[in-house]
Amino acid sequence: MSANQPNTAPVAAATDMTDEEKIDLAAVRILERYRPAFEELAK
Repeated sequence: MSANQPNTAPVAAATDMTDEEKIDLAAVRILERYRPAFEELAK
């Protein structure tokens, strides 16, 4: 896969996931992306 092609594997795998699993996955992505902000707010 080249750098210009998005990875579609997670999208394909998401079709086999329950709504709860999709929410959990989204929460993990948000936490990873905004971890520094969450840690700053926790101070």
